[in-house]
Amino acid sequence: MAVKTFDIGDTKKLIQLISVGNQQAFKELFDLYHKRIFQFAMKYLRSELLAEEAVQDVFLKIWEKREELILVDDFTSWVFQLTRNYMLNTLKRASNETRIKDEISKTLIYAEVIYNDLLVEKETTDMLHNMITELPAQRQEIFKLCRFEQKSYEEAAVLMGISKSTVNDHMVKAMKFLKNNFPKKYYEQ
Repeated sequence: MAVKTFDIGDTKKLIQLISVGNQQAFKELFDLYHKRIFQFAMKYLRSELLAEEAVQDVFLKIWEKREELILVDDFTSWVFQLTRNYMLNTLKRASNETRIKDEISKTLIYAEVIYNDLLVEKETTDMLHNMITELPAQRQEIFKLCRFEQKSYEEAAVLMGISKSTVNDHMVKAMKFLKNNFPKKYYEQ
């Protein structure tokens, strides 16, 4: 059985056949317009992959709207307008996706910086607590009262039943020990 072929002048007949679901007519229309739509899309999208996607999506839209095709007066103008709209949407989407990727990238970089800062802070805090445990018991207690609980030397002296000058002496020795033993990279920046 021979397959009837159509030339450009028979576009109206093709459209009528397509509107009732004729797949052979759709293939003929595809063969008739594929190259021209591809070249049109390439001119704006500058990517063979994107241009081919444009052709596929345009023809998919034609097939989906096949019942309405008989209402189209100038199919060639209509199909190129459809292709133009598709390309504009593709370019807009690409622009938005680039902007979104840039925003996500900024957020990820910021989150990574915060995460790294938190890790350094935790490492520093752990190191400080470990070093405090190396202090004599009374010096540990005085240091914790004055630095962690924000007690004045006088308040710490009253709580521990010692003189203010003893509290001061223990704090000086504790600070000297920490400064001498704490890695300089954490406090010389």
